[in-house]
Amino acid sequence: MRTKRIVDRNYAIHSDRPKLQETNYIEIGTGRYSDKDWGKSSIFINEDSFVVIEGIVKKHFKKYIRSEINHISRTKGRTIVDNLREAAENVLGCTGNDILKVIDFHFDRSPKTINEFIKAKGSISKMLMGLADYMENAYENNDWICMVVV
Repeated sequence: MRTKRIVDRNYAIHSDRPKLQETNYIEIGTGRYSDKDWGKSSIFINEDSFVVIEGIVKKHFKKYIRSEINHISRTKGRTIVDNLREAAENVLGCTGNDILKVIDFHFDRSPKTINEFIKAKGSISKMLMGLADYMENAYENNDWICMVVV
């Protein structure tokens, strides 16, 4: 018998590594990946929550694959940052399935998912803007950021 996986979307950005007691996070770090997970300057987004960001990343970084190490250049990253900021602003005005278009979401398009996103649109907006801020700051001193599952 298959066990149904519990989806845990908290739409938060974490930076306090000791409090993260499990895996299943996307680590976003400055520079290229250095073969060490849980970097001191990295941020972490729960993998279930990251699905609302993934479409935007894939739109501008076609080589993105969640299960692999993704090095995103400053040039591509800046377009992602602009799109994240735009989505963060626009998601707040969404009332239905338009939220899927705003975040470029192509997975489960069920009414249940749409309602979940609408109820959490404030948290989603904050997460999108927080990632945009982190990436923008990272690119001030780095040509690359990396995204990897930990």
